[in-house]
Order: sequence, then structure tokens, then C-alpha cells
Amino acid sequence: MSESRYEKYFSYLLKNEFAFLCAKEDLGCFPPLNLSWESSSKIDSIIIDINECSNYDYANITNDISRLRSKVIQLRIFSIKGKKDIADIISIFSKTDTKSLEVIFPNKEGVNVEFIKEIIDNNSKVTSLFITGSPNKEPSDYKQATVRYTADKITNESSCGIISKAYFVCHLNTFCESQNFNTCLNKKISIDINGNIKNCPSRTQSFGNIRNMTIKEAMEHPDFKKLWGISKDQIDVCKDCEFRHMCTDCRDYIKDPQNIYSQPTKCNYNPYIAKWEGEEGYVSVEECGTYSREKGYVVDDEKVNVLNLELWGS
Repeated sequence: MSESRYEKYFSYLLKNEFAFLCAKEDLGCFPPLNLSWESSSKIDSIIIDINECSNYDYANITNDISRLRSKVIQLRIFSIKGKKDIADIISIFSKTDTKSLEVIFPNKEGVNVEFIKEIIDNNSKVTSLFITGSPNKEPSDYKQATVRYTADKITNESSCGIISKAYFVCHLNTFCESQNFNTCLNKKISIDINGNIKNCPSRTQSFGNIRNMTIKEAMEHPDFKKLWGISKDQIDVCKDCEFRHMCTDCRDYIKDPQNIYSQPTKCNYNPYIAKWEGEEGYVSVEECGTYSREKGYVVDDEKVNVLNLELWGS
């Protein structure tokens, strides 16, 4: 008699030492995990978007940013005149009080291996460089930084919100945070290309502008932390997904903009049949249920059972 898919799954876990067997009476030796999560920082991550039209004073806001003691600053340069402008901007933000500076910038004339090494040599806080509009190359490491390339031209904030297994984070800290908070917006702040202070550059709601307001003042707005506590267990479809605690969550690109608990638009995984878009047998989430304004997403259990029988058998 052949193994069922469940038996195959457990065989795989045991063979690869991802799990092990123990006697029932020994279960008490494994106390439950403490799933609480906390951070000593007021803000854990900051996104700063810049293009050739951005005209707020970068140097002026570095002290304001440093007071937050953010662990990560992600600097996204969508368009800029040349490589000297890129180097100058990176130099300004590398002086902030942060542990890690991640930079995304476009491929320009003169952006080569020597230029990239110079950036990393001169800015010890740079831990990641992501060059867009460039021929695809294998990621490489130099000193403290990882360098990645993509042929995609990322020209604005709309490239955000993509849900992909390539972005999964298998880490206890992320797992615990996702039990209690939103894994994208919790303890995050952003400054968009026009200097508007937001939860995320893609959001329409602004809490002020960096030209005439401090970040601290913007954070005092009663709605600033409104989205921080929305966990994956509250979100349509995500709450049924086996990957939810290793996946970031977008509250901007969602299927029903009037329902803050709506499924992310840019997710191409169907947890009801365990298939990614492009895989044989994939059907969309919508084909496994229906959306309504009153109830959100409602699963058609009968149809899901039929689909799984067709795909996976008994």
C-alpha cells in the first residue's frame, strides 16, 4: 500500500531531521514557546523614497531620523542625475544613528564594481545594495554588504507589496512578531518622494510633511499606529495560509480597499489547494470562494474538497 501524502510529508521531515519522534510521556519536556514580541526602538525600520524631483533637505532630517534609533533604514532612489548624486545621498544617510542602511538605486553610467566597492568602503553602515535596471547577475558579497542586481526598472513605490516565497523570513523573531503585529507596518515609518510622512510610501494617508513637521510630531497623530496591530490571523485568506508567519503583509495593495482585513492583491498563492500561480492545477482564490462586503472572504468548502481530490487524491 502506497504512502498517503501525510505519511510522505512526515517521512520527509524525519529524513531531513526537521522533526524527530519522542515518547508521549516526554512531551512535558518541551514547554510552549514564549510567543510575545517586543522591541526597544520606537521605530524599527524607516523607508525613505527619493527621485529627481524630491527637494526636501536630506541633511536636515538626519538628526530627526537618528533620534528614533531605527534598526534599519531603506533608502530607495528611483531616479537621479548621476552616480555622484547617488554617492552623496548615501553618504548623508549613512551618518544617521542606525545599524543598517539598505540602498536601492538605478543603474547609471559609471555604476560598476569599482563604484559599488567605493560606496561600501566609505559607508560602513551599508549592508545591502540593490541595483535596478541592470543586467541580472548573481548576488555577491563585499565586506559587510550584499550586492544584488535586477533588470527590472523600479521607478516608484508601486513595486512594493509583492508576496513571494522568495521574501519569506524563517526566523523566530518574525514568527513571534507576526502572532501579535503586522509584519510590514509594525514600528515602520516612511518619507515619500514629496517629503510626506506616512506608515508606508504607498499609502494615501499622510501625517504631515518633513519640511515643517518632525517625525515625532507625526507619530503623535491618533491614527499613526492604527495598522500596527493587524496580524495575519485576522486577514482574509492569510489566516488560512500555512506560510502566514514567515510572510510580510501588505495593507496597501489589497483586494477590497474598504476592508482593511482584505487579502493582499499581489499574493499569487492559493493556500486552499497548496498551489502557486503557474504551477499545474493552480486556480485562483476567488475560484475557491467568494468575497462580500459584509463577511469578507467566504470559503466554498465543498468546491475546495473537490479540487483537492482532483489535485492530490485521497
